[in-house]
Amino acid sequence: MNNLPVNFRKPVAIDATTLKDYLGKYESRPGDDLETVFLKDGKLWSQIQKDVEEYMPAGGDSFFLKEGDLATITFSRDA
Repeated sequence: MNNLPVNFRKPVAIDATTLKDYLGKYESRPGDDLETVFLKDGKLWSQIQKDVEEYMPAGGDSFFLKEGDLATITFSRDA
C-alpha cells in the first residue's frame, strides 16, 4: 500500500502571460543544483537535474507541486 501524502489542493486561476515572469534558473541555497523554471503547453514546470515537475498556482507569487510534496514555493521579485 502506498502511504505517500495526497495533494488535494486546487490551483487558482492565473493569467498565463504572468507565468513568463517566473522563467529562469534558480539556486535555492549556495551549492544546490540549479533549478530551471520553464513553460510548456502554457503551464509552469520545474526541472532539477532529470526531475521535472509541474508548478500549480496557489495565489500571488506562490505555487505548489502538482504531485507529491505539499510544500509551497514562493518567488521573490526584484525591485
